[in-house]
Order: sequence, then C-alpha cells, then structure tokens
Amino acid sequence: MALQHQDDGAPPEAELIRRRREELVPPRSPEKLARLIGLSGKRWRDIERGLDANGRPTRARSNTLAEIARQVGITPEELAEHGRPDGARLLTAMLKEQVAVEPTLSAFVDTEATPIVLLQEILQVLDEIRNDGRLSASQREQLEQSFVLGLQRDVRNLHDQFRTMIRVVGNER
Repeated sequence: MALQHQDDGAPPEAELIRRRREELVPPRSPEKLARLIGLSGKRWRDIERGLDANGRPTRARSNTLAEIARQVGITPEELAEHGRPDGARLLTAMLKEQVAVEPTLSAFVDTEATPIVLLQEILQVLDEIRNDGRLSASQREQLEQSFVLGLQRDVRNLHDQFRTMIRVVGNER
C-alpha cells in the first residue's frame, strides 16, 4: 500500500530519508552523503524535505532515490511501501551488482539466493568501515577482514547447526 503525500505536499519517502540519515552512526551530514553519490547538499536537503527552495513538492528521480536509500540503509521494501517501487527495483539491482563485484564477498555470497535485506546489511557494514575517517587504512583493512571472516565462520556454523537439526527432525519421523 503506497503512502500518500504529506500535508505539506512532500512525497512520503522524504521523511523516511531524513529520519534514516539522522539515525546513522557515526552521524553524517546531507552534504557529506550527497558528495558520495555526486549530488549537491542542497539537492539532498530538498529531497529530504520533499520541497524545493520555492516550497514546491519535489522528489528524487529513481536512480537518485536508489543511491540515497543505499547510503542511509533504506530497504527496497521500504521504498515500495512509501510509493516508490521504481526506486525499489533499482536499489535491488544496485545491491546485487555491488555484491557481485565486491572481491571480499563475491566468492561466497549468492546474490540470487541471499535475501536483499541481508545483502544490504553486509554492504552497509563494509561502507561504515571504509568511510570512517577516524580509522587508519590499516585499521580499516583489519576490521573489514575480521568482518568478512566472521561472516564466513558464522554462516558455516549455522549451516552445521541446521544440518544437525535436519538429521534430528528427520530421525523423528
């Protein structure tokens, strides 16, 4: 069910974008995030408000919306729920493409079998590590390696647990 425009005429995704940006840790300004995707800080703020400088309703184009959603962790499902299935489709394709070309992930993550929300979470963590200016290059590399190795270990452990559960349940029949 698509949400309606807000009372001020802003599209429903505008508030979602602003709220998600404000929830980021570490905090990031619209200007900083906008630079990452080749957008001006002013345009990002207009999209967050859903209004341009003249107070007229404005919304992001599909590709821009998908890029913004990627930066602030909005899922394709949330975009669709907020009346933007166009952005949701592009975001899904973007996330799958990014995982497929990510050298640390492409060897063990199947983009067709892995839920898109999980792919997005994995990419978000990698982005946070890579873009945290407080970390040295060496620290970023170590954290990224630890994260990916931890993912692989956790998936193997879960796989082993489910094999055991399947055997137990299968023997109960």
